Amino acid sequence: MEDLVFSTVLKEIKAAFAEPVSDPDLIQLLYDGIAIPANITNQNGDVFSVSKGTASAIMNRKRGGNALKVIRQHSIDEVVINTIDDYFQKNVVRRLLPSAIDDLICHLKSDIEADNIANDKKQELLGLAKKETLASFLARAYLYSLSRSNVLTEKASTSSKHASTIMPKDAKEYRKKPLDAIEFDDKVAGTERRYVDALLQVYGQLEGVTQFTQESLEEYPKHKRDFRDQRAYYYAAEAVRRGTRDIYNNREDQFIYLKDEIYEGVKEVWEEQYKDGKTRLRKVMSQACNTNVDGCWLTKETAWIGNPQRKGVCHFLVNEDRLNGWVRDDDG
Repeated sequence: MEDLVFSTVLKEIKAAFAEPVSDPDLIQLLYDGIAIPANITNQNGDVFSVSKGTASAIMNRKRGGNALKVIRQHSIDEVVINTIDDYFQKNVVRRLLPSAIDDLICHLKSDIEADNIANDKKQELLGLAKKETLASFLARAYLYSLSRSNVLTEKASTSSKHASTIMPKDAKEYRKKPLDAIEFDDKVAGTERRYVDALLQVYGQLEGVTQFTQESLEEYPKHKRDFRDQRAYYYAAEAVRRGTRDIYNNREDQFIYLKDEIYEGVKEVWEEQYKDGKTRLRKVMSQACNTNVDGCWLTKETAWIGNPQRKGVCHFLVNEDRLNGWVRDDDG
């Protein structure tokens, strides 16, 4: 679980999108829900644009990662409040994957329940946390998130890096043992959709099948086994994410650091040209297993980070579009 801040809302919505969306484009989309009715433009009279660097700072809660001041200031305008629900219905909700909506609501609801939010506001948001009022729920959570700082303070960042200063005593034994595996069935969760689609594209490329679906796996036992292995890797990493929020005061900073370390270790390998997506997948997974992640305290203070978890992080990177799938036009 995370604080209900701007990056939290962005990440949860992005994970539920039916088609890939870049961080700058998603931030711009949410900005427009305020900028358009409030008639906000830059100094040249043009609409605001979001750079990759700014988007990265926002998503990772780095310095400079707050929403634009003018957007935050106008988020309480009456014209914005009166139009934001319709805007979200037309421009956000319609672009969500139906099967991902339950997870989206569940995740945001958990964030709200665990966060230190004034009771009246918390009850208002939780009362909207259902499919019938999804647009209002997302819109109101978004507007509320803008009222809070999205940037991790130096104190919070330092304490999260030095886990021994914040780790509760009852977590000492918990961190010394490998995490229990998360059970999963054949139904793919909405939060898995992006990396799963990337895997299905790999199998389709190998078999020369353009529309390779999960049902197609029944005809290819080898791919079916690999698909289950890859999902097991994803859930091994997901167990680390959940464990991290439990021992680091409901924060997932260390899991973010782990993802960053893995990404820095594999990005050049991903960028190389290969004969097919499966080869790229294998090369990146192998590099992930050999990447030094000592910058993340999880590797020093827990027994949680093995090769399955490192491989699973690669699927998280695909979900976040930091690795843009496995199949590329220049394969071959």
